[in-house]
Amino acid sequence: AVGAARNFYTDSLHAAEKLGVRCVLLTGSHPQGLPARLPDSVIAVSYAPHAAVFARASAIVHQGGAGTTAQALRSGHPMLVVPFAHDQYDNAERVRRLGAGEWLAEPKYQADRVEPLLRQVLKQPSYAHSAGALAKSILQENGCAAAADAMERLL
Repeated sequence: AVGAARNFYTDSLHAAEKLGVRCVLLTGSHPQGLPARLPDSVIAVSYAPHAAVFARASAIVHQGGAGTTAQALRSGHPMLVVPFAHDQYDNAERVRRLGAGEWLAEPKYQADRVEPLLRQVLKQPSYAHSAGALAKSILQENGCAAAADAMERLL
């Protein structure tokens, strides 16, 4: 998704400006379309550990890959998922169904559509509440032990 971002970064920048929020853009080596000088409230970096960045976020906007979704859920913060392909649509719908966020398909990702959805995710307490409850549950589970127990039951 990072390599095929098209207008994702510029639309995200414009939506963040409309909302008056700070924004961290993780661009990989493809900061497509970003201006040479970013507003003081925006930073673009090629890489940062998701766990560290997500833990300090008000909301997370991501593509819905399994690993990124897992890290976002562990953070306890609401999200806007922007699926590009494959399992990302299923992950996005699961996030919505769990009440931890909303989703908008990548072809529809435009600043004027993103801004109201992100405002909703940021302002409605139910998203933060659901995301926090999910994180608490996830952090209490021992995934390795649960996976090993499930395999033993199958055998």
